[in-house]
Amino acid sequence: MDDTHTDLQLLVLMREDRQDAFEMLYMRYWLSLYDAAYQRLKSVEQAEDIVQEIFLRLWARRHDVQIDNLPVYLHMAVRYSVYNLVTRGIASRTFYRPLEAITSLATAADAKVIEKELYELILAYIETLPRKRRQIFTLYFEENL
Repeated sequence: MDDTHTDLQLLVLMREDRQDAFEMLYMRYWLSLYDAAYQRLKSVEQAEDIVQEIFLRLWARRHDVQIDNLPVYLHMAVRYSVYNLVTRGIASRTFYRPLEAITSLATAADAKVIEKELYELILAYIETLPRKRRQIFTLYFEENL
């Protein structure tokens, strides 16, 4: 099979149990999904596991799932998988190192400066979010909703 098929065409072929269409999608997206998972977790093994699991679920649900935008669907799956690892407490230690470094510095003499810089970074991050996501973030972290 050549690489001229669109994602939607490949998804249709995959619903017809065409393994070659699945393999084409895998080759098209595995690296970007791996990069997205690795950037969040800094763990080769966990990033590989997440990508494998996402594609296994995609194949298993090929007859049931309706996907309009495959890259968005796959990257959201990576995000949720990472969040799952973090909430279950099994994310790699490297995921937590930046936060640990910041909190360990909080007892230092320049703690107020660091706290102010961290607060400014958080505000800058919030401003980059889409309007709805910014609202959710604010409700969750500022109002505990």
